[in-house]
Amino acid sequence: MRYKSKLIVNIVKEFFLVIILVLLFSCETGEGWKPKGEVSVINFNEVETIEGKKCKIDYKIKNIGAVKIIKSTISFEINSDKNIYYLTITDSTTILPDKEIFGNFYVFYLSTNETLIDLGAIKIRSSFFE
Repeated sequence: MRYKSKLIVNIVKEFFLVIILVLLFSCETGEGWKPKGEVSVINFNEVETIEGKKCKIDYKIKNIGAVKIIKSTISFEINSDKNIYYLTITDSTTILPDKEIFGNFYVFYLSTNETLIDLGAIKIRSSFFE
């Protein structure tokens, strides 16, 4: 009887060891379930209004992951010829895998004689996707 109980205990131990090993080696690192996106600046357009001079910046967010993106947070750095502006936007538009959305925002300049030279003056400092 004692031999049977030891045998059962050893079988249970081996069973759990096999399950743990299968779980460790068969699971992904978790990166496949994490939303992944890519942000790019498409265009900019400067306009003068009653409120002053402002720059409209158009951007694109593409979902390059395997799961949908439900929220995007992007930080931009905009370098005019006179000042540097920092702006963070949040977009709650759902983006399915391999799809993209377009958005825009405005930056109000501190002076009317500021200008952007080219698209390279607009940098994406960071992005986070949920």
